[in-house]
Amino acid sequence: MDTNKIDEALIYSYLLGETSLQDTLMIEQSISSSAETHKAVEDVKKILWLNDCFESEKEYDTKEAYTLVSKRISWKKKFMNLGNFFQRVAALLTIPLLASSIYFYKQSSTQTTNNAIAWHELSSAFGVISKVTLPDSSLVWLNSGTTIRYPVAFVDGKREVEIQGEAYFEVKSDIENPFLVKIQNEYVVKALGTGFNVCAYKDEPSLNVYLSHGKVDFVNTTSNKVHKLQEGEEISYNYASGVIDKCNKLDAEAISWRKGKLVFRNTPFKDVVKQISRHYNVKIDVEGKNIYEYTYTASFSTENLEQVLNLLKLTAPLEWKYIEQKKQADDSFSKARVRIRQTK
Repeated sequence: MDTNKIDEALIYSYLLGETSLQDTLMIEQSISSSAETHKAVEDVKKILWLNDCFESEKEYDTKEAYTLVSKRISWKKKFMNLGNFFQRVAALLTIPLLASSIYFYKQSSTQTTNNAIAWHELSSAFGVISKVTLPDSSLVWLNSGTTIRYPVAFVDGKREVEIQGEAYFEVKSDIENPFLVKIQNEYVVKALGTGFNVCAYKDEPSLNVYLSHGKVDFVNTTSNKVHKLQEGEEISYNYASGVIDKCNKLDAEAISWRKGKLVFRNTPFKDVVKQISRHYNVKIDVEGKNIYEYTYTASFSTENLEQVLNLLKLTAPLEWKYIEQKKQADDSFSKARVRIRQTK
């Protein structure tokens, strides 16, 4: 097969994790060496993303995917240790909704047998929103660039997950077994039957938790301080200062991202830039300090990046320039960039 010209149907199968190991390696090599293939893959990603966000918001069943992947690798068991095998192929597995699935195996510290404990680590690619069903049937939406880690099964009523990024949870009610979301091994969001949002990106100075409905406790495990949230309330915890702020929000503003929308309500320009950057998977450079004094109130749903930037331009003295991706010395491609400059 000509690696410089790959059929879109094969790219589609690759993004859904349905290609053979040989085809997977061939496609990834072509992505690194061919700008044409790289662009074709990005185009198919956009099609899948639009289908996910605006048509049926497809659901990813982790149990079914685990069974599928297990079948695919079962023939390898007699040749190598499962843990080593998963580590070697983890980077090659891609699941529906463009969330990469990595299965980690480790020896259980609570068991005396050699049984392995399986964990899922799912990552929603930048520019992609994914929906996942957890082992207890709770639902979680992963925003762009978010990673969640959790066991294949919640054993003995222990419902714990770990996240990095932003996720909205609809937790199945179980009064006797609270649902715990761990962030950076230091902070915990404790919930029962609840709908709530957690925003904890690595590059953010603060951790934010928003409660849509139900009951949630935010716990700092270092200080053992517990903060209870009311419905419609958001708590913001600054990592450096330890200062906690609370404010009231509407669902339309706090969790609109899971429907593929951007909603700003008197939002500072720096936060607008961050959300646009994640939503459209571009790096944004801003020139001019005074521009950060602006706030925005707007809603975007089907607008593309160019339309959003032009609308922002109408309400602030700025101009912008889109910089295409460039091939690097190592044959990889740089991230697309937008340069925003203050004009007054």
